[in-house]
Amino acid sequence: MRVFVRWGVVTGLLIALSAPVHAQVSKGGTAATKFLTLDSSARVAGVASSATSYTDLGAFSALTNQATMVYVEGRGAVGVSYTPYFAEMTLFSAGLVWNLGDNGAVGLSVHSLLSGDIPYTTSGDPTGQFATAGQNFSVSDLAIGPSYARRLTDSFAVGGSLKYISEGTSGAGDDDRTSTAVAVDVGIPQQTLINLAFEAIRSREFDIAVVCGGETKHRTDVARRAGLELPGHDQGDLVPDEEFSPSGEIVAGPEKAIGAVVPVQQYAMIENARRAAHGWTLGRHRDEIARRWHSFNQVAQLNPRAAFGEPMRPGEIRDPAPANRPMAYPYNKWHNSQWAVDQAAALVLCSAGTAEALGVPRDRWVFPHVGLESSMSLSLSRRGEMHRWPAMAVLGAAATSHIGRRVAEVEHIELYSCFPAAVAVQQSELEVNPDRVCTLTGGMSFAGGPLNNFVFQATVAMIDQLRAEPGAFGA
Repeated sequence: MRVFVRWGVVTGLLIALSAPVHAQVSKGGTAATKFLTLDSSARVAGVASSATSYTDLGAFSALTNQATMVYVEGRGAVGVSYTPYFAEMTLFSAGLVWNLGDNGAVGLSVHSLLSGDIPYTTSGDPTGQFATAGQNFSVSDLAIGPSYARRLTDSFAVGGSLKYISEGTSGAGDDDRTSTAVAVDVGIPQQTLINLAFEAIRSREFDIAVVCGGETKHRTDVARRAGLELPGHDQGDLVPDEEFSPSGEIVAGPEKAIGAVVPVQQYAMIENARRAAHGWTLGRHRDEIARRWHSFNQVAQLNPRAAFGEPMRPGEIRDPAPANRPMAYPYNKWHNSQWAVDQAAALVLCSAGTAEALGVPRDRWVFPHVGLESSMSLSLSRRGEMHRWPAMAVLGAAATSHIGRRVAEVEHIELYSCFPAAVAVQQSELEVNPDRVCTLTGGMSFAGGPLNNFVFQATVAMIDQLRAEPGAFGA
């Protein structure tokens, strides 16, 4: 089974470091299912395979970029492509997209490569002129499966596909063989792969592990507004050796029924549940959020890597305005993670022995003391107390048992900051003083929230801080 990671949901993670180290498993690729890299239509081929940023591919969006199926106009679209290749090979692609309106879009795709007849030869008859004369075999590749996409905001949509993949040979000889695989576009917490890297180093499976990630949405947005076409991000024939998928329900049926599937909507509900639990008035609640986020903005002003480090007053964050449009009460634009950034991070992890052998100066070393995660997914409407996050309390207790001190007592803390409620709930569960500013970066609203990559960005900032402060702990 092959599971390809495209986007992620952070359900709970905690890591404690001292002096810095961190990394993620990234194994080499193989050359299986290479036919999937062939362009699905003449139009895609005509733009040098860079059509992943196009939103008007019609039915072929089911093959090229499933998220763009939501932009198909009318009731849907059907597309068929037939391409004669060299050496009598043929490529057939077809896509079907059905527009479901507010419920998103569904699709079906077929991608097939046929080799035609190939003369059958053996090591004993390499020219095919004797025992195998006149015999042929053929190779066939097929990928077929459904897709689904849904628009989350006016400018953001997500999509995924499930593919049945088959590659095989048939014809002369006794070598008829077929291999199959299943590919799913889903997501896992970023911490999962970091922890796997730690374990791979500790078990000596790897000497060195590297984790890297990046986001170029700002570049894409600027190009789109300027009417420019950008090259795509085709990874060629690279296929991961290992893939992972999440378990559990992320969004429940009742939430889908009322349209509460966008993160800002769900976190706004958590935020309002916090207000009700504390008995706050609407005004006091909005002021509390503004104070917390203003403190994050002040940190971002000192962060040279911050994407949005301009000063903002509490009132500018709290109150809706043309440059701070309301999203879901009590949240405005600047309460949200800002993922329209061009940011990337890379981390290297190895054992102390490897670092010493490679001549890495000791003042560059940082040690991980514990890496924890909670991957259990419980949808919002199924939680007994919407303003609680018990999993984080469990992680905090586990971290305390490993490092011998409460997380609230470590010198530096960077909490996942997609929305103010996420920070407040984590602080509560970890018993961190609610007035403490738990960021080194400025958080995802001001430092930038690269999609499924902020944990790596934050780790870089923590590593820099701990290198400058030997003996300190960070979480």
